[in-house]
Amino acid sequence: MSFRLGEAVEGTVHEALEDGDVIVSFDGDLLRLCNRTGRKFHDRERVELTVTHLRPLRFRLQGGGRASHPLDGHYDVSV
Repeated sequence: MSFRLGEAVEGTVHEALEDGDVIVSFDGDLLRLCNRTGRKFHDRERVELTVTHLRPLRFRLQGGGRASHPLDGHYDVSV
């Protein structure tokens, strides 16, 4: 799996963990992402992300959610 800076990617939450982190599937490849958005996610939820850094790999969550729950923030990949 490889990402390009600025690339928009879509994934599916494979598992929402109790600590708020999520395991996201990108076409079957799984990454555990540290959720720093303050938002809770649910299993099988689709997420749209933009790659903001490559090393370390970071994403920004794209909007499109409820007005009372802006989807601003980012994820950091944890190893």
